[in-house]
Amino acid sequence: MTRPYDESQSGRRQAFPVSDYSEWLDEGTAVAESDVVAHSDYDVVVQHLPDQHRYVAWINSAQVGHLDYKFVGKRIALLSTEVEQEYRRHGVATELIGATLEDIRRTGTRITVICPVVRAFINQYPQY
Repeated sequence: MTRPYDESQSGRRQAFPVSDYSEWLDEGTAVAESDVVAHSDYDVVVQHLPDQHRYVAWINSAQVGHLDYKFVGKRIALLSTEVEQEYRRHGVATELIGATLEDIRRTGTRITVICPVVRAFINQYPQY
């Protein structure tokens, strides 16, 4: 796997930490009740904006969060997730990430996780 690099101040290349979550849940695998993804305190709508390489979370008509990605070969690298301050700790990122992963799963595309929030989500919900 090719890793993205960062030039340190000493001029040495350092690899960014990345995770390769390329295996998806088998369709016949049961999901434990503790693995059910929590819902937001709000009615969140997630929209894919493919031209911007972004998934966006909306509450009413306000954009309250987004998850950025980029294509790396035949994979999708999930780069960063951001939710507006007043909507944090209310499950908005959880719904945004869950909807994003479900959408990507439908395409059969494999992912590379760079965003630590997405990594924590996948660790908490192993069905992803």
